[in-house]
Amino acid sequence: MHEKLKSNLVKDFIESVKPNELSTSVKFKVQDHLIFEINISSNNTNELNRQVIDVIQFSISSAIKSLSSVK
Repeated sequence: MHEKLKSNLVKDFIESVKPNELSTSVKFKVQDHLIFEINISSNNTNELNRQVIDVIQFSISSAIKSLSSVK
């Protein structure tokens, strides 16, 4: 019984020190119409930032290609 309690305490401690997951949502709209929404999650701030930048660059690139094809 003592070992089980000890094991649960260790498990609780490990859960409490895990880095918090960060998340954000990137929405791409054109004239109030939602084109797409991407939810991004990571435990690493740098990784989350990189993913957000990648999504924004992709969105801008896609918009430019779409506008170019309309001409």
